[in-house]
Amino acid sequence: MVSRNHNLNIYEVIISDVGHNKEVYIYETIRGKKWDVNDIYILLDERKINSVGILYSDEWLWNIYTSFYNGFPPVSVSSYDEVYLHASGYDTIEFPDPLTIELIRYSYLKNIPVVPLDMVENEYTNLYCNVISTYNLMSYEKQIKKYIKNKDKSDVENIKMLNETVQKIDGYKILDVERAKYIANKIVTMKIDLYPMMVISDIEITPMLLKELDHKGGKIYTL
Repeated sequence: MVSRNHNLNIYEVIISDVGHNKEVYIYETIRGKKWDVNDIYILLDERKINSVGILYSDEWLWNIYTSFYNGFPPVSVSSYDEVYLHASGYDTIEFPDPLTIELIRYSYLKNIPVVPLDMVENEYTNLYCNVISTYNLMSYEKQIKKYIKNKDKSDVENIKMLNETVQKIDGYKILDVERAKYIANKIVTMKIDLYPMMVISDIEITPMLLKELDHKGGKIYTL
């Protein structure tokens, strides 16, 4: 039985390869929320995790390693982040994401590789410019600022409702689907010694990521 300190899901994905089964654990989280990380440390040890995958770019991870020595610079917060905070029902949301930072520190101490799974900055920027129109940008800002927290819903439900609002804008949906495809492809093509792998996944992209892993033949279980 896997312990957890929140009401999000943990998924096990088994990917069959030639002569091997690749085990991947998708640990769902709300980016910016400060969790008690003890349960995730237990999972890392119990499942003998050989690498930790994060949904950030190579450049972001390099900057984080640099910041450990030089201190974290001020982070600008977008309108989406502000509404995200409001929708989550939390008093504070931290940037950079505290769970990811703690896992990077822990992985370093345990000599576990940290694998950036997201698009490199140039690739993401090119995709963004190709699929996001001016109309998409205007619709995005209009929808995001119209969003009002539903106090009858849980924090997780509110975040999912917020994401559904953004997904109604065609360009942003294409952007997220392409990003999920990229991340899924990277997950299944790692060197065999990096498995079992734990992936820290934001709840907004988890459904698309699981769908892409399913398309690649992954067998998915909820722990």
